[in-house]
Formats: sequence, structure tokens, C-alpha cells
Amino acid sequence: GLLIVKRMLELHGGGIRLMEPVSGARFRFFVPL
Repeated sequence: GLLIVKRMLELHGGGIRLMEPVSGARFRFFVPL
């Protein structure tokens, strides 16, 4: 779960980094791994 989120953040770059806390929280609900 976290590995997928981290990989997506790395692929997208710093743009998603700013929304990391929001995306992380939403990814937790969608991907409870």
C-alpha cells in the first residue's frame, strides 16, 4: 500500500508532494493495505 503511494509520488514528482498528506489520507481509505 504505502509502497504504491510512494512510487506514485516519486513518478509524479514534487507536484504531488505538496498534496502528499491529502493524497496519503485518501489512499489509506481506498487502499487499506
